[in-house]
Formats: sequence, C-alpha cells, structure tokens
Amino acid sequence: RHSLSKLTYEFFSHILLVKLFRREKTSVSMYVRGVIHFIRASVRWSRTEAVVSFATQATTKTALGIVVLYGGWRIIHGEMTLGLFTAIALYLGQLSGVFQDLAKMAGHVTQSGVSWERMYAVLQTPRVQGVISRVQCSAGEIVAQEMAFGYGAQRRIFDGVSMKIPAGTFLALTGASGCGKTTFFNIVMVLYPLEKGALLIDGHDISRVNPDVFYRNVGMVTQEPYLWDDTVEYNIRFGKPDASDEEIRFAASVACADSFIQALPKGYQTVVGENACRLSEGQKQRIAIARAVIRSPRLLLFDEALSSVDQEIEARILDNLK
Repeated sequence: RHSLSKLTYEFFSHILLVKLFRREKTSVSMYVRGVIHFIRASVRWSRTEAVVSFATQATTKTALGIVVLYGGWRIIHGEMTLGLFTAIALYLGQLSGVFQDLAKMAGHVTQSGVSWERMYAVLQTPRVQGVISRVQCSAGEIVAQEMAFGYGAQRRIFDGVSMKIPAGTFLALTGASGCGKTTFFNIVMVLYPLEKGALLIDGHDISRVNPDVFYRNVGMVTQEPYLWDDTVEYNIRFGKPDASDEEIRFAASVACADSFIQALPKGYQTVVGENACRLSEGQKQRIAIARAVIRSPRLLLFDEALSSVDQEIEARILDNLK
C-alpha cells in the first residue's frame, strides 16, 4: 500500500516530466501493475490469515468438544456436578478466546517485523556525537586537517583533505559531480562524522563547539531550495523567527528578491504553494538565500545556490553579500 501511494505521489508531483516525455500510457501501466501487485499481496495475506484463523478455531473448538464429551460422561456417572462442569466450560471458553487473540497477534507481529527491521537499522546509524560546551565560534575561520570520509568502506569520498579558509573571505569549491562538495558542506554543518582527521572552527574542533551558538552563526543554502507551502514572509522568517518586517525586506533585497516579491499578487503574504509551484526555480533560490541571509551569519555556505539565477542577478547578489 505504501509503495502504491508513493508511486501515485511521484506521478502527480512529476506530472510535467511525464507530459514532456509523453509517458502517460507507461505511467498508467506502471500504476495498474502496482495495483495488481498490491491486490495479489493482499489476497496472499488474507489467505494466510484465514488459514491461521481456521486452524486456531478448529483446534480450540475440538478441544472444547472433547472436554464437553468427557464432562458429560463424568456427570452421567455421578463423578462431577453440573455446576463444576459449567464453571470449567466457561473458563475454557474464555481461554479459547485468548488463544485466538494470540494467533491474530502473531500475524500482526510478523507483518510489523519488516518495519521494525528498517527502523532498527535507522536507529543504529552512527550519530555525530557533539559535546554541549561553552566553546563558541564568532569569526568563522575553518581549518581542515587530513580529513577523511566515505559512505561505507567501498565509497570513500575524500581522504587526506587539508585546507584553511580565513574568516571574512570568499572561497569557491569546484570539481566534478560526485567529488564531495556537498559532503564537505554537510561535514561543516556537523551532519556527518569524520572517519579521520579534524575540522576546526575558530581553532576548536567543530564537534565540541556549542551547537546553539554555532548554528546561529551559520547560514546554508542547499542545492534544492526547500520552501514551505506558506507565505513568502514565513519562508524567509523561518531563518529567524523573531525577525522584524524591516529585516525581512533587507534580506530579500540582498538576495535581489524584493522586486519580484512585491510584484506577486499579495506581496510577502503570497502563498507559494506545494513545492513552491507558483514560483520559478530562480525565485525559489533567491527566497532561500534571503532565508539564510536574515540570520546575519558569520559563515555562509552556498551549495550551487545560484545555478538557476541569470548572470546579472548572480553578480548583484554576490556584490550584496560582500
């Protein structure tokens, strides 16, 4: 059921792609195959559940019938009173209900076992063990010392990386797709643990910096400009919940977004829609930049955040940031 729902969501969320490549019939066929697969799985599950239920009830009813026959024989021969037999029959009836509930529970436990295995694997994923301390960062100097990281033993992304990025400077990381640029940003944001080496922020190991202070001084714009299905103002204010209207306008002007926001039907109160469907990709990126800038961060990370912006706007944004 979950796979079928996911497939349906993907088809409708990528409807433009389906139309552009004329894949309507193929998409419908894939959906129909998914429905058939779901029906077959449901029939197999229902068949198994029916067999288990029948076997459980047959066993309990047979046992109860044997007890009734034996008890009746004992009553006929005067070896048991009717009251005692009635009490025993009632207790056995209650006990048979317990056995049937246990049989149903076993089926549900088996069904839930698959989800539990996946959840357990997620819970066992190593976390970055940050230490809440008084160590703070305020300048933004980054020093990498022989860093090594990989997604498992077979996927080493980089090894022995050393660099120094002085505070107040601009640095561009370039390289082929998949070389580790986004991974480096995620390590700076303390999302991934290093295998070897160290990453220092203002001379302190980044894992020992006070996380509250660190994240207040960092702004990041990701490759995908994730926006909420809410107003433009809310999406910018998400970077700083207590920001004033003037701060929001200033951050938008730095990102060269104020002019097009003012031209929207309701200005800053315009709802952008699901996945910001009412905005262009370049407009999404500029709102995401404003969301990061409003924090006035000492460390600003752009992960291909200007890829959908024309060169003139890009140059103006970089000038504003400087």
